Amino acid sequence: TGEENHITGFIDKTFETLIVNEKTIDLAKYFNVAPDEWLYDDSGKTTGDKTLKYILDDETYNVINGSTLTINQPGEITLVMQHTASGQSEAIKIIALNSFDIVDKDNNQIEQISLNAKQEFKFIINDSNTEYPQLFDIKVLDENNNIVKDDPIIVNNKDDSYTFKSIYNEGKYTLVVTPILNEILYDDFSKTIEFNIKHTTLNSVNFDIVDKDNN
Repeated sequence: TGEENHITGFIDKTFETLIVNEKTIDLAKYFNVAPDEWLYDDSGKTTGDKTLKYILDDETYNVINGSTLTINQPGEITLVMQHTASGQSEAIKIIALNSFDIVDKDNNQIEQISLNAKQEFKFIINDSNTEYPQLFDIKVLDENNNIVKDDPIIVNNKDDSYTFKSIYNEGKYTLVVTPILNEILYDDFSKTIEFNIKHTTLNSVNFDIVDKDNN
């Protein structure tokens, strides 16, 4: 758009806040900035008339090198880009979430599980950031997407694992794990596991009823 009106914010105007769960982000995918203008040296000084400088609200945990933002702590990040020649600037907010997997006790990723009624299953939420762990909302839905409120259906164990306590009712159930930040649930980043619950098969037994009084 020219030197005097260079920073135009997100390439995709539908973005108001960028929500990511990747540790490394290429800001050039989102910001309307020419590739040759992502110039910034580690001393904090820009070079040349067309270059950009950035301001992060906290550079202790999060670092930009060129157009690459490295996120080391989940949370809200405010990023201001300023075109040095014109003084034009644009601020965006980035919501940084941790990536995660749902695994079994042997660290194998879980996709679908079949259980007998009242059988228990142990699982772990494997958070990618152990130093700054993410909070999660955990719930179980029935076939009609209603929350199953059996108490307790999910037990948080002392070893940071969880136990899914199966229930008597047969059917298909879904375990839903959703990241939380500042008490907001980010449903678009939820992960789900389907549980198919069946009763244990009983062997057939033949028997006679004897009336003792009538021999």
